[in-house]
Formats: sequence, C-alpha cells, structure tokens
Amino acid sequence: MEDRDYMHLARLARDESTCSKKQLGCALVFTRGRKGHLTGFNGPPHPLERCAPCPRLESHDGTELEKCRAVHAERHVLLLAAKFGFCTKDAVLYSYMGVPCKDCMLELIQAGVAEIVCLRETYYDELSRIILREWVARGGKFRVYDPEGAQNGK
Repeated sequence: MEDRDYMHLARLARDESTCSKKQLGCALVFTRGRKGHLTGFNGPPHPLERCAPCPRLESHDGTELEKCRAVHAERHVLLLAAKFGFCTKDAVLYSYMGVPCKDCMLELIQAGVAEIVCLRETYYDELSRIILREWVARGGKFRVYDPEGAQNGK
C-alpha cells in the first residue's frame, strides 16, 4: 500500500467517529514484528454512548477538555495496538487531520512511532508545535501528505 491508501484509511476512520463536535481519524502502519495497520477515530470508548448534547460544542479554543469523554484518534489507535499485540516501534501514523495535540504527540513519541504524516500542518496547541520541532530535530520524521506525490507512487 502507498501513502494515498493509508490516508484513505485514515479518512474512512474519521467517518466512523462518534464524537458530536469533531470527526478525526488516523491509520497506524506497523513495520516491525506483526505487520499490518489499524485505524482509530475520536469518540467515547466502546461501549460508552456518545455525548448528547456535546458539553464542549461551543468551546473553540481547546478549553473545557475535562468535560470531554472522547478518546483522541491517535490514542485510540495506540490502545488498539496494545490490545491486539502490534509493535508500535518504528510505526508510521497517517493523520487525516493536522498535527496531533501535545498529549497525543507525547504518547506517539513514547510508543516509538517513527514518522507522522498529516493531511495539513495545523496545530491544536502551541506545545504540540514545540514538541514536534524537537522530536524532528532528534530524528523523528514529519511530513504533510502530498496527494500529487502520492499519485506518482510515493
């Protein structure tokens, strides 16, 4: 599979989101041990029901997160990897969104993810920008998905 295929899987995961506020999705591709991929989306963990109404619907600045019961897409896919026995070291995350928030960035780095490919370079918070820059300076890989390059076999 190629970049466009994994980004397509991340988009399909987004469509599965059970969050009332925002739909996000990602795909994590495993390169060590058991090969394959898993997808994750944001929303309350199964079997919990979605929030109705969303307690953060009017929040647009990342505040009031303590009211949110959704698991972020990146955390969701890391937890699925643990649940099903996939090795996250050197994995590649395809994010059908911008750069992960600072908490998810830290978890992805700690899990050994080697590369993050985002749909666009937008930031949820300033700390995620700082963490991403430091991680890249220390060997992590980051790039924005280029559909033109993907059409040429990248």
